[in-house]
Amino acid sequence: MLAMEMPEIEAIQKARSGDGDAYKLLDRRHRPSIYSLCLRMTGNVSDAEDITQDVFLQLFRKLASFRGEAKLHTWLYRVTLNCTLMHLRKRHRSGDLTDLGPGRRRRARRRGA
Repeated sequence: MLAMEMPEIEAIQKARSGDGDAYKLLDRRHRPSIYSLCLRMTGNVSDAEDITQDVFLQLFRKLASFRGEAKLHTWLYRVTLNCTLMHLRKRHRSGDLTDLGPGRRRRARRRGA
């Protein structure tokens, strides 16, 4: 069976047992949409890349805690939202608005950042 044809549940089980190829398969399947979400939320390519990397590090570290009650993509979506919001909160607290696009800087200033 070609790796991309492996059912997701099988890839999850294999990745949990330490199969690096199964982990890479999960990464290849989900990275584009996770990156896209990060980019839409941050408006910054560099931040989106960093957050996406953090999300897949979390996948590697916490895949054992995935209960399978929802699809893996749903779980990753929630992890992505949490990682991105944490990143944006840190940026807001530090006052670092330099990497935000002009429209986002104006909105942040109006909110009192």
